[in-house]
Amino acid sequence: LFEGIIDDSDFYFTHSYRMHSESNINQTICNYQDDFIAGFELDNICGVQFHPELSQFNGLRLLSNFIDNF
Repeated sequence: LFEGIIDDSDFYFTHSYRMHSESNINQTICNYQDDFIAGFELDNICGVQFHPELSQFNGLRLLSNFIDNF
């Protein structure tokens, strides 16, 4: 999902839900007062905790990656 998106890029969050996992799910970590999973990929399943449609260029790139790869 994050191909072509540089590390420490900004994405738009509007809630306080946090996902944590002990499993190996190819996760992307965000830190806002605590580390939590902002996105993950596992086989043909992926998910994000933010709004890509409101995240400007980074969100458009992520959505394009999703369309191209899933």
